[in-house]
Amino acid sequence: MRPEGKLVICGVPASELKLNVFPIITMERAVVGGRLGSAEDTKDMLAFSANHKIKPMIESFAMKDVNKAFDHVRSGKARYRAVLAV
Repeated sequence: MRPEGKLVICGVPASELKLNVFPIITMERAVVGGRLGSAEDTKDMLAFSANHKIKPMIESFAMKDVNKAFDHVRSGKARYRAVLAV
């Protein structure tokens, strides 16, 4: 994470999460948790987004370029959400 970055954990990890707290403290980073929300929460969020013309910021990759997409994300070059298009 970059300085002052935030790691948001949605859902429960399959195993215990272990963190080195020193870089979190010294770089003023944060680790937070969030629930995914109910179907009603999702409906409200989508309605709000539509009403305010809020659109997702994504980088789209063709399914045939799945390896390119993974390399893009792993290298840290993904600026927004990377999406595989069918």
